[in-house]
Amino acid sequence: MDLIDERDFEWKTPLHVCCISNSIDCAEILLMFGAQVNSLKRGDWTPLMISLAKGSLPMARLLIQYGADPSIINKDGWNAIHIATRTGNIELIELLEKQPNIKPEQWLAQSKNKRTLLHIASSNGHLALVKHFLVKSPFAKYFTINCKDSCGTTPFMDAARTNCVDICQFYWDHSNKSLDIYEYDNLGRTALHLAAQTNSCDAIVWLIQTLNYNIECKDQWKQTPLFLSVREGHEEATKLLLKFGAKQSTDSKNRCPIDIANIYGHKVLVDYMCCDNRSCTTDNS
Repeated sequence: MDLIDERDFEWKTPLHVCCISNSIDCAEILLMFGAQVNSLKRGDWTPLMISLAKGSLPMARLLIQYGADPSIINKDGWNAIHIATRTGNIELIELLEKQPNIKPEQWLAQSKNKRTLLHIASSNGHLALVKHFLVKSPFAKYFTINCKDSCGTTPFMDAARTNCVDICQFYWDHSNKSLDIYEYDNLGRTALHLAAQTNSCDAIVWLIQTLNYNIECKDQWKQTPLFLSVREGHEEATKLLLKFGAKQSTDSKNRCPIDIANIYGHKVLVDYMCCDNRSCTTDNS
């Protein structure tokens, strides 16, 4: 029956449409009549990927019952496990863990930009899932918390960037406080740089107060976290860094944070730093 797998202009089959609308009864009828369970729509998404993205455990179970393959990857290098991880739904992950045809390499698979399951869980704030992967999962021994994506970012850095202090704390505790907190990305930026850049103030406080983080750490342009918060116009992060003693150091072009604020038109920050006695301290090292 060719009509059962007929495609629309987006290359969706009727089964794809059922997964989008979570029409489980219709999907089961299509599968009973031989619909292709692993057909790819434009962008290379299978029905299983769609059901996982929608967070539908019953639909995912049905598709797997009819032979859905979780190892198929889409154009971004994501497989079904990556997509389930993004939802934060542990039940979906546990369903996939029980599939006999999934091998450890599928759980360690990286996307095209080298993002792992820990990167995805960390950047989306899924603490329970991070704990599951590293403690409860049958594949726990295969995970590493120091893995880097194509930008040089680790899961710990992702957690700091997205202000997920609970995940940062878990990584620190799980590593028995041996985690390299000064890992840096391809631009030489540390977890504190990324937290400052995204105005992740809880993470800034945690890094400095809990880990005694070096507030003057510098990237490849010799810019401290203060430079990044100022450039982005983040008043809260800027004031916080100054409160913790951030200095008006100079970068590789001999510019200080006040210069950066002027360049990017952040007058409020210029005025604040000019009036704040703490920011008058310079560091040219």
